[in-house]
Amino acid sequence: MSNTGWSFNEVDFSKHSILYSNVETELAFYKLITYPDGGLITSSSDLGKYLSELISGYNGIGSILNTKSYEELFGSNLNDKNHKERNENAYNDEHDMGVFMGLSHQGQIGHTGSDPGVTSLMFFNSKTKIGKILLVNTELNKDGINQLKVIWKKLEEFESKYEHESEIINN
Repeated sequence: MSNTGWSFNEVDFSKHSILYSNVETELAFYKLITYPDGGLITSSSDLGKYLSELISGYNGIGSILNTKSYEELFGSNLNDKNHKERNENAYNDEHDMGVFMGLSHQGQIGHTGSDPGVTSLMFFNSKTKIGKILLVNTELNKDGINQLKVIWKKLEEFESKYEHESEIINN
């Protein structure tokens, strides 16, 4: 992940997208004092590498952490006793929590986030082992959120098609 870092001097900004507050207004580079909770600067390619490693780790073949550490990362930490109002949405990363990773009711594992000028969704299906990433470099208004949902649905359609074709090939 050579295009990823926590500070400006760790990344080559020529390989990163410019952030916008709206479709016309570029945002200046900014830092977050709470950078560990969402200030990671990364490229879509590097985030894809990270997601691939997470999928491998979930399936017991990761190369960055040992098996026990991956089990801890994805282990369930919430239960109905301490989290009564659970949302069963397929991509609710607060239904249950591992360490940093959300575990949805429907088997999606991942994380969402946003800061000024950026929104990110990163999930993989624990059954199909297919990952999806969506990065947006502009503040989202209501119309933008609706467009994001349409794009995400297309990713789901691709996942379903790919899964179905894989089943045919493997049978």
